[in-house]
Amino acid sequence: MYTAPGRFGGGGAATTWLVGSADDVATALRNYRKIGITHFVLSDTPYKQEIARIGDQLLPGLRESAAGTTQPAGTP
Repeated sequence: MYTAPGRFGGGGAATTWLVGSADDVATALRNYRKIGITHFVLSDTPYKQEIARIGDQLLPGLRESAAGTTQPAGTP
């Protein structure tokens, strides 16, 4: 996790990024879910490419783990 004051939007408010592979980010999001956080804003720039990458690599693994499997994100 990387945290720093934001330069854009939020007037310099603290922002947080999860960085790493799809598996790393999925693990971090699962850990947040375990402590009760249920909503996340998943975005980055360039937006179109990152949205596609999140949808292709991250979300399938999270859906599988939510359904009771532990298959890593991005695994067919």
